[in-house]
Amino acid sequence: MTLSIEHLAHRHEGQRAIILGNGPSLNHTPLHLLADEQVWASNRAYLLFDRIDWRPSHYVAIDPFVIANSRSQLSTCVAELPETTFFFPEDVSELLKLESADNVCWFSFSHSAAQFADGRQRFEIARAATVTVVSMQLAALLGFSTFVLTGCDMNYQHTVASASAGVSGAKADRFAFKGGADADHFHPDYLDRDADWAIPEVAKMFLDFQQIARQFEASGIDVGNATVGGRLECFRRVDLATALAKGT
Repeated sequence: MTLSIEHLAHRHEGQRAIILGNGPSLNHTPLHLLADEQVWASNRAYLLFDRIDWRPSHYVAIDPFVIANSRSQLSTCVAELPETTFFFPEDVSELLKLESADNVCWFSFSHSAAQFADGRQRFEIARAATVTVVSMQLAALLGFSTFVLTGCDMNYQHTVASASAGVSGAKADRFAFKGGADADHFHPDYLDRDADWAIPEVAKMFLDFQQIARQFEASGIDVGNATVGGRLECFRRVDLATALAKGT
């Protein structure tokens, strides 16, 4: 059976979603608390799997560079995690080349949406500078009404410095990471050395977070940021253990 957003809509009405970023703060986060949660992971989160005994319920990847550099690992995840729902944009299907899978939802980005999907008043998925905002839109379309973010550090000094030193000409949208250990993510080898990666649009990321924060608040969707430290301040700060214990 081919999954679609329409098929999945409202499946998790009123439930809580944990939106897992990939920042270094995950190394200081009590991830064992998420074992029984609906966790939305993204990109190269599979690098966490050797240190946790649970797997995410949902998994999103949208960046062509991430997908091209992680094709084998993502394909393995799809095959080995049948209970996890994977979301990929249709325009990267040629990069991933997945066999038919019952746990994959291919979705399309709107070419006209000026606002993000909230599953209440807006239903078109808008592109964003960060996969986290896309994950939030998808989760809202599935009916989730409470969100807890963690690992969303928004510190990209190391990656941006590497990009600034190595970008020129026709490759102005990408850079080859040559900076040694990756200090901007939870794993030192999160970015493969010498592979092409998209340059983080950090200013646009902050604007996207601010916009979806306003939209979700207006739609009655509660969002708390349980990231340990970091720079993302447009959502109210919460303690992860306390938020999970309270159910909010």
